[in-house]
Amino acid sequence: MWGLILGICIVAIAVGLRVDGKVGDRAFIALLCLAVASGFIIVKIGVTRRLTAGPFELETFHEDVNSIKEEALKEIRNEVVVLKEAISSVVDKANKTRGELLKVADMASPPLLSLESKEVKQVDDGYEVMLIFKPSKNSPFAALVFCAEIVGNLETTIKEVDAALATTSRRKEISDDGKTARLQYVPLRSIGLQKLRLKLSSPCKVNISGSHMQKVVVVEVK
Repeated sequence: MWGLILGICIVAIAVGLRVDGKVGDRAFIALLCLAVASGFIIVKIGVTRRLTAGPFELETFHEDVNSIKEEALKEIRNEVVVLKEAISSVVDKANKTRGELLKVADMASPPLLSLESKEVKQVDDGYEVMLIFKPSKNSPFAALVFCAEIVGNLETTIKEVDAALATTSRRKEISDDGKTARLQYVPLRSIGLQKLRLKLSSPCKVNISGSHMQKVVVVEVK
């Protein structure tokens, strides 16, 4: 009986410490093992005391040993049930906590942009390209940065880069050779589609990257 009580106490303490995050997985498993070992030790002590208590008849000895054996097995089975329930409870709480943390992390992370559509129009002095990006969620943007780089074609240059929407704090940069451009701005409407406008001297491929893009998008202009 005392083995079961001690095991339950150790399990309760282990579960409490694990849920509070004060012990890691290894320490928690060690405490559970300690609970089982404690039950065995206490049962063993009980058997030893009974065996050394004094002289008794052989038949009584066998009956006593069998009784102690059944009691020990019962305590062990009870401890195993308690340990299984404790482990199941900790796993359930850990999964719930993990899900909540992932949800909070997703809410706190900025939205990501993906290219939704492309519009190309030929004009007198080149090509105008309108790129429309869709956010992954309706969360506000702070400052956005887009970068454009001509791929391969040595003759094509970037003539203009701009945002096709109302913005503040707008900064535009085009390299001296016209091969790269950078645009930074803060949208007045902090959520929704983002529109990037480029003007190129001739057909080409352009790499588009940005602060809120997971990967580079290759846009073919022809």
